[in-house]
Amino acid sequence: MKNTCSLAAAGALAVTAASFVVEVGPGQDVTYPLFMLAGPLLTGAALGPRWRVGAAAWSLAALIWLVLDWAINHEDVAFHAVVSLLFAGLVALGAGAARLGRRARAWR
Repeated sequence: MKNTCSLAAAGALAVTAASFVVEVGPGQDVTYPLFMLAGPLLTGAALGPRWRVGAAAWSLAALIWLVLDWAINHEDVAFHAVVSLLFAGLVALGAGAARLGRRARAWR
């Protein structure tokens, strides 16, 4: 359990750092939405059976953004709370899609 929590916390910090890099980049209008959608899906697909760790990491990252946005701008708190839940669902969806893909290949 301790290793899983440490892994989720480290993942959340990595996701948060990556989001800051993507957000301030020159192509932010294109890259940030892709990062927000594709990142959790790919995380779930990559982690497979351990997708819950990825879901915790992405949700925790959204909660970090919630705290930072509330402390700095005093806005978007509800948005980040909803995104936290959506990230967990997207990671689970990515893991499920990868599992179905592996099953489909096994049936050939």
